[in-house]
Amino acid sequence: MKRFPSVGFIYLIVVFLSCCIFFGWAANRGWYEKAHRPRQLKKWAVYLENISQDFPRDSKRAALLREAADRRLDLNQPEKALVNLEKALDIVPGDDNSKAKLIRIYYSLGRKGEAIRLARERMDQGHRDWDTISVLLEDYSERGTSDLWSWLEGVLKTEDIPGRRFIAGSRITAVGLTPDSWTVEGKPAYIFIQGLPDKPLAQALWLVCYADEETLPLTATIHGSATKRSYTFEKPGRARMRLPEIPPGGRDLFVVKADKSWVPKGGKDKRRLGVRILVADDDGETT
Repeated sequence: MKRFPSVGFIYLIVVFLSCCIFFGWAANRGWYEKAHRPRQLKKWAVYLENISQDFPRDSKRAALLREAADRRLDLNQPEKALVNLEKALDIVPGDDNSKAKLIRIYYSLGRKGEAIRLARERMDQGHRDWDTISVLLEDYSERGTSDLWSWLEGVLKTEDIPGRRFIAGSRITAVGLTPDSWTVEGKPAYIFIQGLPDKPLAQALWLVCYADEETLPLTATIHGSATKRSYTFEKPGRARMRLPEIPPGGRDLFVVKADKSWVPKGGKDKRRLGVRILVADDDGETT
């Protein structure tokens, strides 16, 4: 006589299959990763910090400390990242990767004088990494230091800066944007505009945002040398913003930043976007 599975056994099978389906869905949606990633990052950072002491080779120890610093930055722990990078520089004093990371950390922690000094040293040595450039641009946008600006202007126009783009011919230079013109990861973008030679210029921009309802409202701010303007997106869409007038032969640097980040839904694009910037013309728009 054949024995059929008991009701209890069938119930356990159903529960097991349901759990498999759920966790498969959750992993596919990134739910599990979001819930456990901070804990995993912390364990990995501690592990790297501990094993770095066990290697006799200096370059290996410094590399492990740099990687630990990256994990601390992922966890928004700049102070602990700073400790790891300073240890790496004690081991390998000429390590350029550590110095580049230190610039941004110094600046974010309020040690701006050290950040600017190190950034200018690296520029003089020929380095053109984004951490170095962005700190100098951010410092100018905040303080408007004239001697720094004349130097930065030449760099923006002539040096091979990561992500630099020319818009509207060579009249507008943008750095800090993605190839499709978005700000990302909560970081600012910089728009350098050269005025017209014979008449004032009041350049207009389109700001675009398609953030989800959970993220909105999102505020985009444009900060120039003389004024600060903002627009709050209450719903997805775009807004036209006219920048302050630039006198004939003049120039200005504008910093564009979103106060929140969002990830597009329903596709493969997993970037943390802010706003998209399009240059508005009388007869249309260009990216």
